[in-house]
Amino acid sequence: MDIKGKAHYVSDVINVTDSFRKRELVIEFAENPQYPEFVKFEAIQ
Repeated sequence: MDIKGKAHYVSDVINVTDSFRKRELVIEFAENPQYPEFVKFEAIQ
């Protein structure tokens, strides 16, 4: 699945443990500009 949009929010990196980090991203997805959708992703390492 491909989603094209603009980054609405990018959080700082959160260190959960010494070997586990995560970052949250919210993408504004406007397939219909009258009703934009916000999709939250979580990048983990």
